[in-house]
Amino acid sequence: MRPELAYLLLRAGQPETWRWYSFYERAQWFDRAELEGLQLKRAAETIGYAYEKVPFYRAKFRAAKVTPESLKTLDDLRRFPATSVAELREAVERGTAGRFAGHFKTLATTGSTGTPFSFPLDTAAARERMGCLLSATRWYGHDLGLKNARFWRTSETKALADRIKQNLLGRRLELSIYDAANPAGSFLDEARIAGYLDALRRHRPGYIDGYVSALVLVSDYMLEHNVTDIRPRAVVTGAEYLSPEARRLIEKAFACPVYNRYGGTENSLIAHDCPVCRGTALHVMSAKLVMETLSGNAPAREGELGEVAITDFTARALPFIRFLNGDTAVAAAPGARCACGRGLHLVQSVEGRVNDLFPLKDGRVLVSHVWHKLFREHPDVRDFQVIQKEPDRFEINLALHAPGADITALKRQVESFLPGCSVFWNAEAELKPAAGGKFRHCRSEVPFALNQLRSGLINPAREVGNLRPYVPAFSRDAFSHRDRAAKLDWNEAPPPPPDLLAELADFVKSPNAVNWYADVSCSRLLSALAAHSGLEPDRLAVFPGSDGALDCVARTFISRGDTALIAAPSYDQFRLSLEARGAQVVNLFGPAPFEKNTAGLVKAGGLRAKLLYIANPNNPTGVAYTPGDIAAIARAQPETLVLVDEAYVDFCPGFSVLKNIAELENVIVTRTFSKLYGLAGLRIGWLAARPAYIEMMNRARNLKETNALAQKAGELALARAEYFKTRAAEIAERRDRFAEAAAALGYEVKNTPANFIMLKTPDPRALCKYLADNLVFVRDRSSMPGLAGWVRVTIGSRRDMDRALELLRAFEN
Repeated sequence: MRPELAYLLLRAGQPETWRWYSFYERAQWFDRAELEGLQLKRAAETIGYAYEKVPFYRAKFRAAKVTPESLKTLDDLRRFPATSVAELREAVERGTAGRFAGHFKTLATTGSTGTPFSFPLDTAAARERMGCLLSATRWYGHDLGLKNARFWRTSETKALADRIKQNLLGRRLELSIYDAANPAGSFLDEARIAGYLDALRRHRPGYIDGYVSALVLVSDYMLEHNVTDIRPRAVVTGAEYLSPEARRLIEKAFACPVYNRYGGTENSLIAHDCPVCRGTALHVMSAKLVMETLSGNAPAREGELGEVAITDFTARALPFIRFLNGDTAVAAAPGARCACGRGLHLVQSVEGRVNDLFPLKDGRVLVSHVWHKLFREHPDVRDFQVIQKEPDRFEINLALHAPGADITALKRQVESFLPGCSVFWNAEAELKPAAGGKFRHCRSEVPFALNQLRSGLINPAREVGNLRPYVPAFSRDAFSHRDRAAKLDWNEAPPPPPDLLAELADFVKSPNAVNWYADVSCSRLLSALAAHSGLEPDRLAVFPGSDGALDCVARTFISRGDTALIAAPSYDQFRLSLEARGAQVVNLFGPAPFEKNTAGLVKAGGLRAKLLYIANPNNPTGVAYTPGDIAAIARAQPETLVLVDEAYVDFCPGFSVLKNIAELENVIVTRTFSKLYGLAGLRIGWLAARPAYIEMMNRARNLKETNALAQKAGELALARAEYFKTRAAEIAERRDRFAEAAAALGYEVKNTPANFIMLKTPDPRALCKYLADNLVFVRDRSSMPGLAGWVRVTIGSRRDMDRALELLRAFEN
C-alpha cells in the first residue's frame, strides 16, 4: 500500500491517532525553549489531575509537602517524590490508584527490569502513544503502509481480524520468536532461523524490527552461512540493551543501518535515535514526557550512569509521575543538541535490560521473554528468577503472593519448555538483587558467545565465548603459608635436590643468563632428552610445561568442526584447548571409571575423529594402558592423531609408549618435569612425535616461550637420573603405605600407579574444607562423571602425609 493512501485511511478511520501523529510531527521541531514550555504545561496538567483524581498521589504529594502549585519550573519537578513499581502495584491492588471513568484496557509489564505488574491504560493515552510512535518511525524512512517485518512475541495463529488489519495498514510480517501456548514452536535452532529467512525473502520488507537477542541470533546465523540476499533499508531494535558489538553484528549481517528504540509497556516510546545521532545518543520524546537521569535525586552529570525517572503526560487511568522504571541511562550534557535540528532532549545511551539467551543441550536456544510471559501472568507469582546452571539444568526461584500456593500447573507449563532438563524449584519469601543492586530475572551461566556480545563487552572469538572454563584447584592460604602448608591438590612433587637448586642459582648469576632471550633451539636440553628417551632430537620439542605442548597440538591440528575424543573422565585443561579451536569434543566413558576401556577406544576408530586424547596414567582415576593397548588403539584409527599425555609415567616407566613412537606414526607423546622432578613452578615439558609433526607445530608457536631457567633446570634434572629414579620409588612406597592406612580408617581407596591416590567419603566438600582449615589441601573430584564422593590426594613428603593421615583420622572420629 502506498504511504499516501495509508495515511488517508489513518486520518479517516482513527482521527485521534492522526491528530496526535500530526502534533508530534510538528513538536519535534520546536526550539528548546518552546519545547520546555510545553513540557511544563503538560506536567502541570498531569500532576494536577493526579492530585485531584488519584488518592495514592494526593497522599504521596501531601507527605512530601508539595501541591500542583509547587510546580513553577521544570526544575521544580524534583520536589515531587519519585514513584516505584512496587508503590504503583500496591496502589492498583488496594484501589488507591483511583477509579477511571473512561474506556481503558489492562496491560502487564514484562518485568524485564523489575517485578511484573498489571495496570490500566486509557484508550486516549493509547491513541496518543501510537501517534508518537508513527512519527518516530519516519526518522528512518518507515512510512505507514510500507512492507516491514518484526521478530517479536506473538502467536503463530493470530485472529483473522488482526491479520487483516496488519496487512492493510502495516503490511507486517510477524515472526514469532516464542509462543507461550506452544512450547514446541518456541525453540530457536538453525532450521527455525532458516525458515525466518525464507519468509523474509518472500515478503521482502523494507524495515525489520525486533528484540536485540532475536536479531543477534539471526544475524549470527546469516554471517555464518553467508546469507547476503536479505537487505532491508533499516533494522530497529527494542526491548533490550543494544550494545555497540550487537549493533555492529546486526549491521554487518543485514548491510544496513541499525536504529535503537527505547520504551516500555508503562510509557510506550521514550527515546529513539535518528540518522544523525545513531549510535551516539537518543532523542527523548520530550513533547510526550520528561525523562530524568538521576544520581540520587539530582540530575546525573554528563557521561554519568543514573536511574531513569519518567513523568508521562499521556496516561490518566494510572498516571506515571517521576516513575522509576528500573532502567539506567547515561546522561547527556544538559544543553546537548543533535545536528539534525530537532529540539528534543538527548540521552547518551540506555543500559540494562540484559536477559540472556538459553542454549540447550541439543543445540536449540530459548529466548528469555518466554519466562516473563509465563511467570508475569500467573496470579500467585509476585517475582521470579530463572537461572540456567548447565545446558540441561535450571534453577527457578519464586516469590509468591501467598506462601504454599499451588503452582503445580505452572511447573508443568514451564517444564514443557525444557524437555530433558532437570528443573529445581525454590519458593522464597523475597528475591534479592545481587551485589551492586542489580537483579536479573533471566540469567544463563552456560558460556554462550552471543550473550557476551549483548553485554557490551568486546566480543571474543565464538569458540572462546562458548567455552566452559577449566576451574583449577587454588587456595590463597596455601601460598600465604608456604612454610607450613601441605599442598596435596595439584600433584606436585617435593622440591628438587639442594645441589640442583644451587646450580640454578649460579646459572642465574652467569653472564647474560637472564637479559638474553633463551636458546630458541633448546639445543642442550634436546640433547639431554634424546639421551634420556633414546629418540633422535628431531623427534623432540620443548615447551613451557606439557600444557604448552598439548595446547600447541590443538592449535596446529584442530580446525573448527573437527571431532576430538577424550578418554574420560580425565584432565580437563586440554578440553579447553580443543574447544577454543572449535572442536566438537566427545567424551568416551568406559563401563567403570577405574577400569581400562581399551575395547571402547579401539572401536572409537569408527568415529573418524581428528584426535584422540589419552592421559596415561589417567588423572584422576589412575587407569593405565600398556604400550600394547596404545598400539592397538592407534592402529585401529590410522587417520586419527592419538595424543598420549604421559605426565605421570615417570612413576610407572614400563607403561611409556615412547619406544614405539617410530612405528606408530599417528601417535604424539607429551611429558613434563612438573610431577617427578619438582619443577612445576618453572613450567617445563616436552613432546615426542614424527619430525614432520614437529615442523608443523613449530609454525604455530612462539619459539621463545620456554625460558632459560626452565631449560637449564630440565637439563640438570636429567643429569640426575639415578636420584629421581630413587625418588619415584620412594613416592610409590609412600603412596602404598598411605593408601593402606587410609583404607584402615574406613575410607574406600583407589591406589594408582601415579603420585596420587583417590579416596571416597560421604561428604567430600566437608572433608576438603576440614583439611584446608588445617592447611592441608586436597582436590575434590566428586563433580566429575562417575566420581561422586571421590577426593584426590597427592603424595607429598613424609611429613605432609603423616599430617594428612592424622587429620583424616580426626575427621572420621
